[in-house]
Amino acid sequence: MSFEKAGDDNNNQIAAEAFRSLLTISPCKYSEASSSPIFQTRKALVAEFTRRSLTDYNFTYPLGEKPNEFVMATYDAVEIFGRLVNESLASNATLSGASLARATINRTFELDTGSIVIDKFGERLVNHCVSDFDTLSRQFKVSVISEKCICQTFPANA
Repeated sequence: MSFEKAGDDNNNQIAAEAFRSLLTISPCKYSEASSSPIFQTRKALVAEFTRRSLTDYNFTYPLGEKPNEFVMATYDAVEIFGRLVNESLASNATLSGASLARATINRTFELDTGSIVIDKFGERLVNHCVSDFDTLSRQFKVSVISEKCICQTFPANA
């Protein structure tokens, strides 16, 4: 989220002061500096999605934009569905929507792109980050993370 306009320092300062009281809540993202295998897998997938958008659909993402989290969530959902179908076939279980849904409930799926937690109600639990605006750096910085598994909040720098 950018608020600055080149060459308009007075209005940029006013906007920075206004942003000072703004909080954003969004799904947490992996650090760009991360060297973890999960981050590297996600980075490679984003590159592949971006490449295919251009070659298959002649769509170029604007500078600084990437495929949104819904693209990755759909990718994860298809992988989970495939695992559930394979498990059902291996155990000779009935392949129905209801049985696949029951097999999904209250479960954690370890994927190459990270852990996916489905609670007892069938809801995917996601870490959420609360960010506030730092007037010195003029950027949003994560101040609180809501952890998906234990439903607690703790400081981002803890």
